[in-house]
Amino acid sequence: MVTRYLLLPLLLSWALASSANDSLSRYYVRIGVGYGMGVDGQLRINGNIISGDYIDGYNGGLDHANANSVSFGQSVKIAPALGFYLSQHVALEVGFLFDIASSHYKANYSQYSPGGSYDETVTTYSRNTYSFIPALVLQLPSKKLVWYERTGVVLPLNSKIGWEKNGLSYSATKNSETNLKGAYYSRFSAGLHLAMGCKIKLNHYLELSLEGFCIWRNAYASSFKVERYDIDGVAQPLPETTSFSNSTNQNEPQSFAIPYSNAGLMAGLCLSF
Repeated sequence: MVTRYLLLPLLLSWALASSANDSLSRYYVRIGVGYGMGVDGQLRINGNIISGDYIDGYNGGLDHANANSVSFGQSVKIAPALGFYLSQHVALEVGFLFDIASSHYKANYSQYSPGGSYDETVTTYSRNTYSFIPALVLQLPSKKLVWYERTGVVLPLNSKIGWEKNGLSYSATKNSETNLKGAYYSRFSAGLHLAMGCKIKLNHYLELSLEGFCIWRNAYASSFKVERYDIDGVAQPLPETTSFSNSTNQNEPQSFAIPYSNAGLMAGLCLSF
């Protein structure tokens, strides 16, 4: 990954030099639709399991646990972009990436004792995430196909993770239900975008593109805010917003990574003009 960042200035210099000797310099717009599967995920955020089941038995110990690694970048994606050909082989591009389908994960906790039981479900999900991606495109054109590689920097325009908790307690004398809803907010954190694929020439101006892509990015929590809190349907006072620190002071709530890395496939159209 570091090598790619070091190569970018060299590639850009070569692109500018080659553009002076190439008569093909024009703009293009493209639109892609695809799906990214979570990769390089985590089991926990803020110390809590994101997805899985865990059960406490009568002895108070953890009798069963089944946790799954997750990434909040797993979603349907739409990617519009505008580019400029510096030469037949190189282009500069500015694009956007819209994650339009949320990733929902559930963690189920159950505790049993002779006096009663408690069941809790925590749902953590990504809300629509938008990113700006400036990129360098290298391509190898032929008569009918254009092979290309795109390297860009992912600059998120928003990062927000929804959080909901539903707790049910049962005893011989009383049953009770607790509901909370809130959100994790993140600091700005850039990532790396890499795509490789080919374009099929439909005519002189229009191309069909097929590509595989990877995105590596972690967001880092800045705060957590409870937006709703009720017990048995009765609204309760909201707790204060929790702010997470990057300092080494262990008396302060520490920031933590929220995974967004994903990889997938995308198809689209590219129109040159």
